[in-house]
Amino acid sequence: MENNMMDKKCSCGCSMSACGASCAGGCGSKLGCTGSMIAKIILLIGGLNWGLVGIGGLLGKNYNLVNLAFGSMPKVEFAIYIIVGLAAIIKCIGCGCRKCRMCKDGVCGMSEAKNTDMPKM
Repeated sequence: MENNMMDKKCSCGCSMSACGASCAGGCGSKLGCTGSMIAKIILLIGGLNWGLVGIGGLLGKNYNLVNLAFGSMPKVEFAIYIIVGLAAIIKCIGCGCRKCRMCKDGVCGMSEAKNTDMPKM
């Protein structure tokens, strides 16, 4: 019977024995869900672009890569800025998917009260 308890999965998908601990590769992946990972990448690229905008402003040059690549297509350029802004909102408030709701900072969000049937180790 005790083996069955160890094989159970908590609601986030990690094993009951690992719940509340770091569960790499499961819910506690440091990258989060796919949407969260994409938002992080977009924010990284957007942040680097803003750094280049600042450096270019100090040097009197245009190093805005989005403008340089899509400046002849203003609607596409502004759509890219909107996408970066949406990525920032997603990272600020969270994407709301089950994986991101259950896991915070790489640790399963199951409360200790819900783990009362977890076997003692």
